[in-house]
Amino acid sequence: MCIIAALILTGCATPDNATARGELLRPWIELTGAKPGELLGGVAGRNGYTRLLYPTAVSARNNDIYLVDAGLRRILRYNRAQQTLARFTTLAPDTGAGIYAAPDMSVYVTDPAVGQVLHFAWDGTPLPSLGAPGNLARPVSVVVDEGGGRVLVADGLYDQIVVFSNMGMPLSIIKPRQVRAIAAIASGPDGIYVVDRLARRVAVLGWGGEFR
Repeated sequence: MCIIAALILTGCATPDNATARGELLRPWIELTGAKPGELLGGVAGRNGYTRLLYPTAVSARNNDIYLVDAGLRRILRYNRAQQTLARFTTLAPDTGAGIYAAPDMSVYVTDPAVGQVLHFAWDGTPLPSLGAPGNLARPVSVVVDEGGGRVLVADGLYDQIVVFSNMGMPLSIIKPRQVRAIAAIASGPDGIYVVDRLARRVAVLGWGGEFR
């Protein structure tokens, strides 16, 4: 199961205070940077410390936490066991609106500027990207159906979800009629959770696109 990691960049509540307020999530770690790792040479800062500049997206799998930093234009991988940050890959401007660490240890990254989803192996090696001309114009979010292996990509221009096979072939289109503006998607035991920014709600869809 994919881990959801919360980055707390300013302020930190104690567990007791969080419990008193009835919060479901408790602060775990405040991550502003770390010592450089060895993957692809790392990104060393002053005194051997890599500091985050403008983190915009995060995904995690096992001990690896992937951070999209728009300021550094890089994806960094934080290793919880070693407590190091390593440069996973370099990004073009406007790349990295969404990121997903898949069960096979590969990583998917949305690239809205060119209308595709980048795909990387665990060591940062580029794999064939995902695209669907005419149906995928502005990918903003990506998840993997961990039960069936399909890759689901939310398009913020057409407000639909493009379903790909695990080999990157387009399979189908999910067009939720009651969703006005898709901002992000996530997967869970009930199916697909869709953030509708205009309706200010989260819609729940089955894997076939039906409303739950």
